[in-house]
Formats: sequence, structure tokens, C-alpha cells
Amino acid sequence: MKLRYLLSSLLLGTLAAAQAAHAHGFWIEPRYGRLEAVFGHGPAVEAYPTDHLFAAWAYAPDGSPIRVDIQRTETHALLVPRQNEAAVVLASLDAKFFRPEDSATKNIKNAFIVLREGARLDQIKDIRLVLVPEVDPLKVGPGNPLPIRVYVDGKPAAGVRIMADYRGVGTTAFESAATTDAEGRASIIVRNAGLNVLAGFIAETDENGEQTFLHTTLAFLGLPYEHS
Repeated sequence: MKLRYLLSSLLLGTLAAAQAAHAHGFWIEPRYGRLEAVFGHGPAVEAYPTDHLFAAWAYAPDGSPIRVDIQRTETHALLVPRQNEAAVVLASLDAKFFRPEDSATKNIKNAFIVLREGARLDQIKDIRLVLVPEVDPLKVGPGNPLPIRVYVDGKPAAGVRIMADYRGVGTTAFESAATTDAEGRASIIVRNAGLNVLAGFIAETDENGEQTFLHTTLAFLGLPYEHS
């Protein structure tokens, strides 16, 4: 049976390991008309071994699944849904390469992006840690509150800290991050008119002392993109 610990609790005992595991994140970013699976720390983007991106999923606005092709380059991966109407795209990265000396530690980084208004999110069962906006994030707008509910294995998760602008500032604002309540709920302020990347972290230690770090990002545009 696994015992869950919040990252704030881990700081008391395994500060160095936790900080290293969460120092880098993974998110999905639209660039040049493509969806790029990005690894980095705040605004700093780094290359990564793309064979460690082990799965990707996409869903149409009605929640029906869409197949996703993974195109691997020398520096990062591209996610290509086979249908243009994808409303949500997800990917998972095994970040073991980041700390290969920790043979007993798992470090899984997940990312998903909301691309269309009205996207269903209740069907997302592909990743264990999910940040679910309780209203349509594409309709909130910068400067306004966005209610979030965090789930782990389908159950509301209390005490999870949520970074409101991970892409902009990385983990430097971790101490001021919102924390989910007993029902897994928290509220953050939408920071950007462009891409917003929220991030949540948890850590687990099993009965054998082996650790699993889970990191999930939720990305969306603060305002609809309009061609001039």
C-alpha cells in the first residue's frame, strides 16, 4: 500500500531529492502551428531524450478519443493529433534520465493542454495526477480567478500546491502557490493573455521506501488567438 506525502511534507526529510525532481517540468506548447512537448524550468527550455516520452492521447470536444502521432526530433517531441478538432491533448514523460543515479525513484511528468472551448475533461483517466478546471479555462481571461480541482487516481487530493505561472517563473514562487483544500479545490489567478501553464506536484513513498514523484501541468491560452 502506498502512502502519499505532499511535497511540503517531503521538504522536512527529503528536501534535496524533492527539489531536484521538481526543478524541471514538462508542458505542451503551441508553436508554429504545432504542439511541442517541452521540457524545462520556467522560461528555460532544454533538450531531452524523446524516447522517454512514452505515451500521448487526445480527445475531441465530445470526449471521444483521437489518435496522436509522436514525432521525435533530436531535441524534443511534437504531438500530432490525427484529427484537427482535438480539444485536449496529453502526454507523459519518464524523467528518469534527469536523475539516473536515483535507481529507486520514479519521476513521471505529465502534461495536457486545452485547445477548444467546451472541452470535456471528465474522461481523462490516462494520467494519475490531474488538474481539472471547474469552469472553461478559455473563457476566464487574465486577471480573473480560475477554480481548480486536483485528482489523484480519480479521487480529490488535498494539500497539493498549484503553481499559477510555471512557464513564466518555474518553481521560484512555490512557497506562495495555492494549496488544495480537503476536497481537492483551489483557486488561482489567470496570469497571461497568452499561454498559461499551471503545475501541480505530489510525491509518494511506498512500504519499501521507494519514491515516486508526479508532476502534471495544465496549459491553455488566456485569451482566444485572433489573426490580424
